Amino acid sequence: MIPLRPAEINEILGHGIPDSTVLSSGDIVNVDVTVCYNGFHGDCSETFLVGEVDAEASRLVRVTYECLHLAIAICKPGIPYAGIGKTIQGHADMNDFAVFKDGVGHGIGQAFHTTPDVLHFANNVNNGENLSCSFYPVSITLVLYPSSRFLL
Repeated sequence: MIPLRPAEINEILGHGIPDSTVLSSGDIVNVDVTVCYNGFHGDCSETFLVGEVDAEASRLVRVTYECLHLAIAICKPGIPYAGIGKTIQGHADMNDFAVFKDGVGHGIGQAFHTTPDVLHFANNVNNGENLSCSFYPVSITLVLYPSSRFLL
C-alpha cells in the first residue's frame, strides 16, 4: 500500500510522515524509496518540482543534484570517505548554499542503515579509510539550504 504522500514537501527534511496534503504549484517534493530484495537493501530518492517553482528554489534543487553527482563521481577504491564531504561542501559553498550537518549518508547492504557514516561536509572523519564500492556501498543523502538562512 502506498500512502497518499510518501514524501517530504518543501522544508521537511527526510522521512516525512505521510498525510493527505494536496500538492500545490511551487512545492518541492522529495520521494524516498527503500526496497529490500533477497536480503539486501536499496535506498534512493528523487526530488521533483511541482508546477511553477521560484528561481531560488529551482536553483537549490539543481545545485543539490550537482553536489550529489559530483560526489558520486569521486567514489572509487582508494578515495577517502572524507572526499565526499569535501566535494559536496566545495560545490555548495561556490553556489552560496550551506550543507545541513545533522544528517549523514550511510552504508547499505544486509542492514538498511549501517556503517560507514558519510558526512556531507568537509571533515577529517574516516580519512584513513578508503572507499571500496564493491565492499561498502553507501547512500549519499545530502540536504542544502540557502547560506543566508538560519535553520532550526
